[in-house]
Amino acid sequence: MKKKKRKLIILKELEMFKKRDSMQLAQAELKAMYQDKKFFIEEMEFSPVRRLETRFPTLNWILSGSYFGEKAGIPLGKILLIAGMESIGKSALGFEIARSFIHADGRALWIDAEASFDPEYVRKTFNIDAQDHEIFKVAKPDYGEQSFDIMTKFSEANSVDLMVLDSIVATATKKIVENNAGDITIGELARKLSTHFPKIITSIDKNEITVVYINQLRENMITMGGMMKSAGKSIPGGNALRFYPHVILLLKEIKELWVNGDTEYFGSEIEIYADKNKTALPKKFSNLILVPGEGFSRELDILLLASQTGVVRSKASWYYFGEQAVGNGLKQCHYNLKEKPDFLEEIWTATKPLLQPESSPITDTQADEEEHEEITTSKKKNKKK
Repeated sequence: MKKKKRKLIILKELEMFKKRDSMQLAQAELKAMYQDKKFFIEEMEFSPVRRLETRFPTLNWILSGSYFGEKAGIPLGKILLIAGMESIGKSALGFEIARSFIHADGRALWIDAEASFDPEYVRKTFNIDAQDHEIFKVAKPDYGEQSFDIMTKFSEANSVDLMVLDSIVATATKKIVENNAGDITIGELARKLSTHFPKIITSIDKNEITVVYINQLRENMITMGGMMKSAGKSIPGGNALRFYPHVILLLKEIKELWVNGDTEYFGSEIEIYADKNKTALPKKFSNLILVPGEGFSRELDILLLASQTGVVRSKASWYYFGEQAVGNGLKQCHYNLKEKPDFLEEIWTATKPLLQPESSPITDTQADEEEHEEITTSKKKNKKK
């Protein structure tokens, strides 16, 4: 029995040596075939996925599983897709990502396919100087092929750290632009995208360029009994738009926030859901408050995290940090903390030690759990939903 076992061990070792020799021979042949091209990790300067921290702790957690630090935030050299219905903060989230890169001494390219870029709004809302073309370059292409060519050239030249295309659904191809209204161009954009992604995927990985695509959700309509009915929502642009992105973020409005007895609109609570994430655990979601004209509120993101961990306590519609009142209702808290950044950082510093990667942030505001006098949910909005 022992001799048989020994013989089997020797045969296995010989097989292993044969495979090793054949592997080395295959690598040598590939080098000769492709002029010393490096294909394998052991031949390269390989490092784990690096990340860039954003201003929003819960967004960092959705993307990476960590609220802050070097391992938190946007994965570098990857493709992100942001999708949602209209007026839900997709472009605002894109600008927040651009802001993170620019403030980290990076360069960003914004492709305005929607023809909706406003430099003054971007400067006031996101603190991005659109006139500084060295760090924030804006392109306004006429049709989709130009957008894709711009991205291909910039990624191959390694001239920027971030590229944002706003948006896919507005990126009409040359054939669609030049055709007459009513001409059939089904699948034209999807075909262009399926050839666009393979052109940039290698260069963005090699040069560590992050790419963000913004897109809308559209209703799938079917006919039942002679009536048109919705069959759910889909992301236009073909299957390539779901296969190539490493991260897909879906935005959804949870509710509108009204103040002063439902007479003044303050903002909306937006759910951000990681439908796909190949750089961290997927299927994570959390909510941010979108304030018109100001973007997503970092102040309320930190406040509600602090409330969840017990650093900030709430009584009725009031929020307290120790014995100090933060404000009455989310609107007042937002503006009070915006005017007192040092106070906000004090709350954030006290909250940090209590945040663990595996802990889940709150998914709804305190206004939804209790009946607050100042901030309530729109009755009309609830009836529609």
